[in-house]
Amino acid sequence: MNRALIIPLSDPVFVEDMYFTSIEGLSFIQRLCWLSKKAGYADSVVIYPDHPVDIKKILNRAPGQIFQTLEKASPRPDSTFVFLRKDIFPTVDFLKKIPEPQKTDTLYLMEESSPVMVIKVSDVAKLSEILRNRSNRVSLQDTLNKGYPAFVFNLYNVDYHNVTNHDDVSHVEKRLYLGLIKVTDSFISRHVHRKISQAITRRLITTSITPNQMSLISIGVGLGGGYFLSFPNNSLQAFGSVLFLLHSILDGCDGELARLKYMESRWGGLLDYWGDNIVHSAVFFGIGLAWKEATGLRIALWCSGFAIAGGLLSAGLVYSMTMKSKKNEGPLYTSVSSKAIKSRAEKIADYLSRRDFIYLVLILAIFGKVHWFLILAALGAPLFFLFVLRSNLK
Repeated sequence: MNRALIIPLSDPVFVEDMYFTSIEGLSFIQRLCWLSKKAGYADSVVIYPDHPVDIKKILNRAPGQIFQTLEKASPRPDSTFVFLRKDIFPTVDFLKKIPEPQKTDTLYLMEESSPVMVIKVSDVAKLSEILRNRSNRVSLQDTLNKGYPAFVFNLYNVDYHNVTNHDDVSHVEKRLYLGLIKVTDSFISRHVHRKISQAITRRLITTSITPNQMSLISIGVGLGGGYFLSFPNNSLQAFGSVLFLLHSILDGCDGELARLKYMESRWGGLLDYWGDNIVHSAVFFGIGLAWKEATGLRIALWCSGFAIAGGLLSAGLVYSMTMKSKKNEGPLYTSVSSKAIKSRAEKIADYLSRRDFIYLVLILAIFGKVHWFLILAALGAPLFFLFVLRSNLK
């Protein structure tokens, strides 16, 4: 998509402008640049006047280029320039659906007081001159109207936010967090885990903690849970199951941080996915060790082996069939099947692959019966692998 989001800063005191208001750890203008990148724009260009403040340091987390004039940005002749009204915070879908201008040197507006203006110009220098000489007392739309005839277009079923004060910023932040809830989240994940993980993420968002560091913390907590579950002591096993549950909650934070900080990566997705499976294996092994020590039954270790083998085989199959060729956009893992339309059985399998079973581990550990879960896992994990294999080979 050969279009660029243009953000012209012309007010001498623009550093105090809404563009630099913080929205969950990043400035308004940084998020605009990231949203344009996620929408597939070739670039986002911040045009700024002479100012004693080093604007590049303020925008150090923004992707794209930062230029003092549009001419220095050297856009291609066929580039489409998109301008947003300064109080508009768009969604990715909004930016994607903005139509391509049919005519050059025509200003396309959504409505009379348009939240978005689109133009394809034959003379970049003319547009640059208009932007450079515009008055702070005249709106961007009125300024562009003087140089180019206007044409109104319709843009249906798109969403954006008006941001003019702190209350509006709070509303945008709430919408950002709502957008973190996945359609694949189970009922418990949506109404319990997400509420806790997002409360933690809100306190981490302004820190230097990266999503990958959060993944390692979550994995460490989960391995600690597996360690305490390896003792044939009810209290220690209950504590281990609590750590296992905490791992599951913290595991949501890495993805939330990645999406809010625009730090999503394939490596991060793989670390998250395989880290979870390593933790599950440690839990299965720990429960088996405790059961073997308490009873001397060798079947305990066999159950651990079957559960671990079934879990890792399923994980490897899902990775190779649905994740190996997937790009960075969105969560790496979304389903056990690569099919676009899934059968009822496949939807049930997707549900069973979620981690609501952790609550069963906690309940059984409290009553000293956590080995019952291992028996279920030893039977269920291999069967689940066979089902996933059958579903993906059809």
